[in-house]
Amino acid sequence: MKNVHSKASIVLGIAILLGLGAGVAGAHPARQDDGALPPTIITFSADPGTVTVDEAESGQKPVELSWYTTGVTEAHRLEIQGYDLDAWTPCLPDAGPLPAAGSSTIPVKHPADFGPPTYRLVIRDAAGQIVDERILTIPYTAAPAGIGPVTGGSAPPAPEIRHFAADVTSLDIDALREQPAPVTVSWQVDNRTPTSNLVFEQVLGDGRAVAVEKPRAHLWVPSEGQGSVALLAPDTAGAPLTLRLRVIDLVNGEVLDEATLAIELIDASAGPGGEASDVMGGGYILSFSTETETLDAKALEQGTARATVAWQVVNRPPDTDLVFEQILPDGGAIPVGLPGAPSAGRGEIAPALPSGAAAALTLRLRLVDRATGETLDARTLALDIFRSPQLSFTATATPTAEPSQGLRVVAFAAAPDTVTAGGTVTLRWEVSGAASVALSMQGPSGAYTDARTDLAGAGAWEVAIPEAYGGAVIFQLSAAGAGGAKATARTSVTVACRHVYFFAPPSDEAGCPAGEATTAGAVFQVFEGGYMIRRADTGDIYVLINESSRLERYPDTWTEGETVEISETPPGGLAAPERGLGKVWAGNGPVRAALGWATGPAQNYTMQAQASAAEGARTYFTWPLDARTLYVAGDTWGFVP
Repeated sequence: MKNVHSKASIVLGIAILLGLGAGVAGAHPARQDDGALPPTIITFSADPGTVTVDEAESGQKPVELSWYTTGVTEAHRLEIQGYDLDAWTPCLPDAGPLPAAGSSTIPVKHPADFGPPTYRLVIRDAAGQIVDERILTIPYTAAPAGIGPVTGGSAPPAPEIRHFAADVTSLDIDALREQPAPVTVSWQVDNRTPTSNLVFEQVLGDGRAVAVEKPRAHLWVPSEGQGSVALLAPDTAGAPLTLRLRVIDLVNGEVLDEATLAIELIDASAGPGGEASDVMGGGYILSFSTETETLDAKALEQGTARATVAWQVVNRPPDTDLVFEQILPDGGAIPVGLPGAPSAGRGEIAPALPSGAAAALTLRLRLVDRATGETLDARTLALDIFRSPQLSFTATATPTAEPSQGLRVVAFAAAPDTVTAGGTVTLRWEVSGAASVALSMQGPSGAYTDARTDLAGAGAWEVAIPEAYGGAVIFQLSAAGAGGAKATARTSVTVACRHVYFFAPPSDEAGCPAGEATTAGAVFQVFEGGYMIRRADTGDIYVLINESSRLERYPDTWTEGETVEISETPPGGLAAPERGLGKVWAGNGPVRAALGWATGPAQNYTMQAQASAAEGARTYFTWPLDARTLYVAGDTWGFVP
C-alpha cells in the first residue's frame, strides 16, 4: 500500500515547525511550573573539594554539601547518602524533608575502604523509586608540608607510627604453646596515604614474619584503634616474643614505616618473680584484654552497650573472686557483670556512660580475697566512647507553641502501618500545651534510636527504616509542659523483610536477611575435636572447634598438584585431611592440636548460605549431617535452636 498523507496533515506539520522556529528565534516562552518538569538534579557539590586521609578518618572534618534540583514536588523526596562498608547509608537521617535546593554541613565520612569519601544525592518518587541520582567523590590530597613529622620543604610528611602498644607485657610460655594467645594492641598512624594499609606480624627467631591478625571481612585497617591479634610461641626458647606493625603501600609493596614491641615470656608456675611462688598468696592477673574497640555513647546511656573481655589468672588462691568493674570519674567503681568468673575465659560486661563528656571509660579486673576483701592484683584497660557528630542543616523548625495548662497529645500516628525494610514511614503528631516535643524509634533490639528533640507542637517526620529491621518497630512521642507535666504516646508499624531466610528462624530472631540465600559447593570433614568446611564460592575454610565453640577462618591457598606434607601416621581408624583442608591443618599447630585427626574422609555437599543484615550479626549455612542450621558470628559458631 502506498503511503498517503492528507493535505491537512501536511499543513499541520508545517505549522508545528513554524511554531517551534518562532519559539527559538523569538522571546523565551514563560517558564513552566516546576511540577511539570521531570525531577532532575542540576548540581551537587562539596566544599572543600579535597581532604586528607587523616581528616576523613577523624570524623571531625566538616564538609558543606550543596545541591540544586528542579521539578521536585511534594510527592518527591531527596536523600543524601554516604558510602560506608560497601553500602549507602543516610547522612541526614534526622533532618526531615530536604528542600529542592539547599546545603548541609556534615563531618566527612570515610568509606572504610581504599576509595575517597563518596556521597550520593537521590530523588525518589511517591513509590520510593529512584528517578534521578548524582554521585560525588571528594578526592584525597596529601597532608600539607609542615603538618606531622616533616616540618620543612615542600614535600608532604611521610606516614608515621605515633603509637603502638599491647595490653600485656608478659605471657605464659606454657599456655602459649598450647594455643595462640589473644592480645589486644592499640595503634595510631599519622599522615596515612590512600593506598597504604597496616600489617600486624609476629617476627620469629629466624627472621621470618607471620601474620597474627584475625580474619576480617574488609581489608582496610583504620589509622587509629585497637584490636586483637593471636600470638604463637616462638621457636627459640628464652627469646622474647616480637610483635611488629608495618605501614605498607599495597601498590608497590614499599614499607613506609614500622614499629616493634617485645613481650616477655615467663614460666607462670614460677610466679612473677621467677621463683617458685606460694600458691596460697601468689596469684596474679596474667592478662586482661578486649576485642571491643569503641562503645556508642547512646547505647551506654540506654544500658544496651556490651563489651567482650578476655582474662587469665595464674596461681589463683582458693577463696578468691574476680571482680569486673568500671572506674568512675570521681574515683568510685561500679560492677559490670561476670560474677563467679573462672580463672581464665571470655565474657560480656555491661559498662555505663560516665558523667561529663569523657572520651573513654576505664574497666578494671581485680583478684580479691573473699574473706578480707584485700585486692591481690589488678589490671585496667580503656575503651573509647563514640559520640555521634552534631549535624547542621539550613532548614529551621517552626517554634513550638506556647505551653498552656493542659498538656495533651491530640494525635500521633504512623503511615503506612506496614512497610518493607529500607522503606520510609511518615509520623504525624499534634500536641497541645507543650513546651517541648521529642520523638524516638525503638528497633528490634529494644533500644531507642534516632531521637529528635525540640520539635514543634505539630508536624511530620519521615523516617527511613534500616534494612536490618524486621517485625514491629515502635515510635514514641514524649512531651513536656508547664509545671513539669509530661505526656507520652506510642505507635507502631510492621516491617516486612525484603528477603526471607532459607530456614525457619526462632521467633526471637532479630533482623532481616541481607539478601537471598546463595547456593554453593562445599567440602566438609569431621575431626576428633570439631569440623572443617570449605566454601567453593569464597574459597574460605572454616575451622569449627568444639571446645568453647571457637571459630577460625583461613583462605584456601592450596593449588592443584601441591603436596601437603604430613610426617605422622594417623592412628587406626583416623585419617589426615588433604588438599586445602590438609594445608591449613598441617601448617597451623594450634588448629591441629584443637581438631586432632579426621574421623573419616572429606565429603562434598551443596551448601545454602545467607547473612543477616544486622550489624555484627550471623551468617547461616546448611549443616550436612542433619536438618540443623549452622551459624557463624565473629569468632564463634553454633546451631540455630
